[in-house]
Amino acid sequence: PASPAQPPFLELLDADPQIGLALIRTLVAAAVDGHADGKATETNGFTIVVDGTPRFFPWVQTYFWSRQFQAPESSVGSALKALEAWSHERIERGEDVATVLQDILGPEGSCAAYLVVAIDVLMSHWPATRDALVPFVVNPHILASDRDRASIEMFGVMMAGEKEPSGRVRLADLAKRGSRSFTLEQLMSSYSGNDDASSAVRRLLAQAVDALGPYDENDTFRDPAFMGAHALNLVDRANWVEVDGQFRFVPPPAEAEHLARLETASRALALSSDIEAKIQLAANDPAR
Repeated sequence: PASPAQPPFLELLDADPQIGLALIRTLVAAAVDGHADGKATETNGFTIVVDGTPRFFPWVQTYFWSRQFQAPESSVGSALKALEAWSHERIERGEDVATVLQDILGPEGSCAAYLVVAIDVLMSHWPATRDALVPFVVNPHILASDRDRASIEMFGVMMAGEKEPSGRVRLADLAKRGSRSFTLEQLMSSYSGNDDASSAVRRLLAQAVDALGPYDENDTFRDPAFMGAHALNLVDRANWVEVDGQFRFVPPPAEAEHLARLETASRALALSSDIEAKIQLAANDPAR
């Protein structure tokens, strides 16, 4: 199975980081090239600001390749997991977060698969990495996609069963990392203060939401336009109300009305599906 313990990636990163990183990037790039039939894209991907410069990470389809059973080849999944494991250890040794992040994201043209590795590492070492996460939490497309991390992770756990090799970092070790227990969305409230990072998040997120335009009446949290608007409400301290000694998010009227419509539509769909299931049972069973 894809595992950080599968040789030779973690051992190479330890022995010679340049060679280890080069192998991982070459392998991932070859997988991207093969599955994209050699085509390039300027629109299919995510754009984040790295060191003050917008940078495009192509191919949304690669985004979850570091997750179990999501990569096209087990070797690619193992390489990305080893990169995550190695990066965790570097942070824990006190290495500079920006340097570690640069090594994860790689050179210009690196695919979207590296973004989730970066998110995993930064979220797992929160709050020391709070400022470094700003470029990720101001991107509505990433926030919307991040909702799928938990379900994909759970799917990987359910499907696990193959025996991985022994090693100092295994799948269970990655599963214990902090990023596996919460989403980027759950961190948004921490950017509602008056510090520089919070101000930057509100400003950049507002720009992103304006660029996307109004959300549609059927948009959910998995649609960037609505997720962006929701995130912007989360970083607005005016939407947090103290209840029984704890602050609770209270969406403004426009979002509350939208969520109520979605809930009504969801209940109607559930009822319709239930009726259809009963009809199918009756059609196949004269006793019903």
